[in-house]
Amino acid sequence: PEPSLSPIGEMAISQVLTIGLKDGKTVGDLKVLWEENTKIAESLPDVLAYSCAADEESAEAKTITIQETFTSLKAHMEFATKLAEAGQMEKIMGIFEFQTLTTTIYPEPGEDEYAEYKEFLKPFGAMLKKPQVW
Repeated sequence: PEPSLSPIGEMAISQVLTIGLKDGKTVGDLKVLWEENTKIAESLPDVLAYSCAADEESAEAKTITIQETFTSLKAHMEFATKLAEAGQMEKIMGIFEFQTLTTTIYPEPGEDEYAEYKEFLKPFGAMLKKPQVW
């Protein structure tokens, strides 16, 4: 068999988002939300990384950076579903002012899987200040 070029298996997806905070929201609000979301992330084995770099300076500049890595497109969709089931998506939408989203998928997914995933992300893409980067 051919060796996998991916060190973590057959597929990996990584997303890097930059956000600001909506009016009236603070880095403290984000930290509380992040702790709640991290508990969900840590309960799912296919969430490989989930991190946020935020301080007052990055909040003001709207450059808070969020990085997420999953074993598959399905794993990312499962994580988002679990967040929604826990009521976290409403909190995210109430705090985040989405700026940019860069998605890297290795290897390229099949056409059907990719189409389903792009449809899944469409609502988020509409909220971005700049177009999503694939």
